[in-house]
Amino acid sequence: MKTKMALKLSELPNDFEISHSETNDVFTVKEIKEEIMSSEENQDYEEYDWFEIKRKKWEPNASDMLKLYIESEAKCLPEDWAERANDCLTQEVIEKIQSVLDIAFKEKSVTSYPTYERPVEIDVTNKQ
Repeated sequence: MKTKMALKLSELPNDFEISHSETNDVFTVKEIKEEIMSSEENQDYEEYDWFEIKRKKWEPNASDMLKLYIESEAKCLPEDWAERANDCLTQEVIEKIQSVLDIAFKEKSVTSYPTYERPVEIDVTNKQ
């Protein structure tokens, strides 16, 4: 298994986004550097595993959702039910359901999420 080399906080651009496994919050390198440098207490940022963040986007998919639903329900229904149910799903029906899903899941807090990528080493301290 190939391990990813850690990035050094001191070498990253200020707008680079990072986070650690104990939170869902995302921070810029600038925010973390400023917090470390201005902290009177020597908070131990090294106790967390920090990572580069990559932003991803989730979008609902009416067609996939309906297929999974029909598969799930078909287990309890007559053998040919799934085929008949799928035949009811015209393009027009799927588009209408997709429209409702797009409205329901329009919030960025639902559709945008970070993933942890390469590790980040916190090599900045407030010790002089």
